[in-house]
Amino acid sequence: MEFNSNLMALRLCISILIGSDSLTEETKSRIEHLLSPDALDGKTLMVVGLGSLGFPAVQQLAMSGVHRWVLVDFDTYEEDNLVKHLAQRKDIGKLKIDVAKEWILDRIPTAEISCLPINITTVEGKITFREALNNCDASMITTDNKNSRLVANRISCELRKPMIVGTVYRTGFGGDSYLYHPDSTGCFECFIDQSETISIERTVAESKAAAETETAIQDARYGRIPDKKFGLSGLASDILSISALVSRMTLTALIDASVNDEFMLATAGNSPQLSNLETHLLEVPYNIRGGEEPALQDERTVWLDTTDGQRYG
Repeated sequence: MEFNSNLMALRLCISILIGSDSLTEETKSRIEHLLSPDALDGKTLMVVGLGSLGFPAVQQLAMSGVHRWVLVDFDTYEEDNLVKHLAQRKDIGKLKIDVAKEWILDRIPTAEISCLPINITTVEGKITFREALNNCDASMITTDNKNSRLVANRISCELRKPMIVGTVYRTGFGGDSYLYHPDSTGCFECFIDQSETISIERTVAESKAAAETETAIQDARYGRIPDKKFGLSGLASDILSISALVSRMTLTALIDASVNDEFMLATAGNSPQLSNLETHLLEVPYNIRGGEEPALQDERTVWLDTTDGQRYG
């Protein structure tokens, strides 16, 4: 399915609902000891993949106050999805992004939501994805195929936008949540490329091996392949545990808190607010928390050939 970029831009404009406060004052009071009410003001999150992993993560983030969204998914909700997806039977046949939009607006009527039913791995999709991401503060990638994750990673690196990738292990419990943050971490592709050298080698190697089978089955629907167990992710409860981790990392990346005067004052006075401030930091400098900073790792230069996707260096 292909869409004209002008139509995409038109839909982007039409579907935005302008509102003010993300949550009611009563709702804010229930979480303000954990999250500053204005921490998410003006922050826009892109979500790519609204399936059984992405949709519950969106729900959790909306309940934390995220209210500006760009939702990306060209897939529709089908009866096969009922075993894992949190949507309802009445939603069968709808685009997954429309199901998510309806849920968010029910929870936050003033939310601003843009829906893009595109495949980001196509030429047209990449263009639309890049344009939309350029106006977002971070992205959460919860698709079910490796190619889309790599496309999102490369464009996120190009635009220097924080990105959280969530994956669920096949036929078992567990998954990965990885955060790319400019100037702080390596990108997702670097993580996968170097996974053999990190401390959780066995776990990541298993996930990587499973990912290598995705190319052959990415177009298959649940239950429509010869071996119904092959290539399927875990139970709904297995997936929800990973969606909680993905949503929490996304919230931290979206807030993008830093060590500022308020944080230093809370540290010096051992303020109860310190836990609130520290919870949303990506990292705390060693000169603040003490301890010895680890030695710098060996550095190397890697070139990425954009014509063939190979890495050199």
